[in-house]
Amino acid sequence: MDQFVVDLNARLKRKQRFFTDGQQISDWAQAHGFNRDLVYGVLAGRTKGQRGEAHRIAVALGLKRVEPAYQHEALAHSGRDDSE
Repeated sequence: MDQFVVDLNARLKRKQRFFTDGQQISDWAQAHGFNRDLVYGVLAGRTKGQRGEAHRIAVALGLKRVEPAYQHEALAHSGRDDSE
C-alpha cells in the first residue's frame, strides 16, 4: 500500500473490525481525542488523511504506516503506546 493513499480494502476492514468488536466509531474518536466527523471522513474516503489530524487518524486506525522517525509523534497524538 502506498504510504500516501488509504486503500479502500483497508478502510472496509477497519470498519468491519469496529463492527465485530462492537465498538462505536464515535466512542473510538472521543477516546483518542479526534474529531468524530474527521474519523468518519477518513473511513468513508472523503478525507484522504494526508495532513494534520486526518493523517494522525489514518495512522491511529492502522490505515497508514508511518516512518519510524515520526512514529513516536504519531503515537503520542493517537493516545496509543508502543506496546500495542
